[in-house]
Amino acid sequence: DPSKCRAEGPGMEGAVTNTPTQLVVHTVYSNGQPCREKQSIRAELKSMVDGSVVVAEVTEKEKGSYLVSYCPKVRGRHKLNLLVNQQPIAGSPFDVFVEHPPTQLGKPVRIIKGVENPWAIALNKSGHLLVTQPLKGVVAALSKDGRVVPGGKDGLGKPRGIAIDEDGSLLVTSDASEQLMKFNKDWTLAKAVGQEGDQPGQFNSIDRVKISPTTHKYYVCDRRNNRIQVF
Repeated sequence: DPSKCRAEGPGMEGAVTNTPTQLVVHTVYSNGQPCREKQSIRAELKSMVDGSVVVAEVTEKEKGSYLVSYCPKVRGRHKLNLLVNQQPIAGSPFDVFVEHPPTQLGKPVRIIKGVENPWAIALNKSGHLLVTQPLKGVVAALSKDGRVVPGGKDGLGKPRGIAIDEDGSLLVTSDASEQLMKFNKDWTLAKAVGQEGDQPGQFNSIDRVKISPTTHKYYVCDRRNNRIQVF
């Protein structure tokens, strides 16, 4: 009975990119007893970032139990679908967040020179580095070796913070206008909020912006108001 089957293990909670992660599926009859016959088990991990799907390897561990192993490629939110005889088990699909492996600090592997007054950075899906440069009023797009490439934006006042949403849209803060601006992937303005002040939705020296990977809310540093506003 798929509705009474359950799964457990580290792969139910989270994973690391390019690292095999495992969990165990326990199959039972409608009376709750372990299945003696071999069941058809399928497990898929679907990325909510780019839609890619990883099909897991399934091996029979013991009667009624199956070892599921998957190796995610993309960081971010995923849905884990667990099927027994083509039917989802209780709770499927499950939410799984995939992180990158921790970086080992040491000597820098690369130094990008000649970037005037870099303030905040973000990496897009093309591997380009987006850098806010308040003194120049631009967000510059740089290749890995530091060359300026298409994909930047000028005329932004004094851009400070920058973040990239899952759909590729961009968040930029500017302390010239005291605004949080959201741009589409082609840099057309989708929405802007804020003005100078100390009321909710107003800013005094707006700065960095971050996107929560779990709640998807926007966290904005409001420096001289000594607070963080959440949108």
